[in-house]
Order: sequence, then C-alpha cells, then structure tokens
Amino acid sequence: MLGKTHMAVGIATGIVVFHPDSVLTAVVCTAGTALGAVISDIDVGHSKSRNKVQSIIGMAILITVTLATIEAAFHIGIYRQMVSNSSIVRILSGFAVFLIVCGYGLSTSHRSFMHSFMAGAILTVCVYIIFPMLVKYFAVGFCSHLVIDLLNHRGEQLLFPCKKRFCLDIASSHGFINELLFALADVIILLYCIVNIQEKFHI
Repeated sequence: MLGKTHMAVGIATGIVVFHPDSVLTAVVCTAGTALGAVISDIDVGHSKSRNKVQSIIGMAILITVTLATIEAAFHIGIYRQMVSNSSIVRILSGFAVFLIVCGYGLSTSHRSFMHSFMAGAILTVCVYIIFPMLVKYFAVGFCSHLVIDLLNHRGEQLLFPCKKRFCLDIASSHGFINELLFALADVIILLYCIVNIQEKFHI
C-alpha cells in the first residue's frame, strides 16, 4: 500500500482503538501511530525507491519537530511525561538501538525483516525505552501496516528469519482497495476532529 494510506490507516486505527480524549493523548496518539505505520517501509531502500526512504526519514523528523514545537508552545505535558518515566541515558540508548535496527532494515529486501513480528517487537521495546507513553500507539501503527500489507500480492516475512511470506493477494499498492482504505481512514479522522471540536467548544 502507499505511504499515505499506511499513515492514514495507522492514525485512524489509533483513534478507534484508544479514543484519545485530551490534547496530549491526541497528539501522542497521532505521532505514535503515524511513525509506527510508516517505519516498516524504510526497507524499500533496497530497491529503486530511495525517495520513499527519504520521505519516511523526513516524516520521522517532522513528527519529532512537531511534538517539540507543540510542547514548547502549549506545554501540554509531553516533556514532563518523558522525563518522569525515563532518563537522558535511557532515551539515548533506546534511540541508538532504534537507529541500528532501521539501519539494518535499509539493507534488507522489501517486506522481509522490517515487515516482521521480530522487527515490530524490537522497535516497540526501543520506543518504550525512549518514551513509554508512546509505545502502545507505535505498536498499533506498526501492526496496522502489517495487516493492510497482507492484502497485497507481495508477501511479508512475518516470521523472519523464516523465508516464508504471507499474503492474501487481493490488492495492489495503487489499486481500488488502497484508495478505499485511504478514504475510509480519512473519514474516521475527520469525524474524530469534528466531534472533539464540537465537544470542546460546545458547538
């Protein structure tokens, strides 16, 4: 599936599963699910899709900068949550392992290691070490990626290092189902925004 579809489905899944009810949880949910939903496709660097890798790295940087900006401007509690459950050494250690895993993923073929339960587990632990509040959202975003990629014709090595690939072979990355998933996810996100704005401002 396309990157925009993975991101939209990841965020929508987070909204449906967790029902974030505050500015802090909404921001963290969006950031965590978005990152989890796109990080797997960093392995397309093994093929000709270098632009996609750059987009994923850029998205990760954008998410980090956006969180920092929101926290600096509105003080919604992101920094307080981070330091209350972690330390600088712990954060740097988790971040370093996260980068090592992604670096290894860059050298693997598409939908192999980075589309496996092993990669998901390791990256989720890294996120827990860095920012515990983010971990459940990241995990859901990552799982959403694996689930909708199962619809594609090219299988995923879910049980890596086992070579067996799994797929349902009913969709293509640029086909109708991809567009349908993207549209449905956008509707869920839009409805969530409308409902919460109405509740917040009593419209």
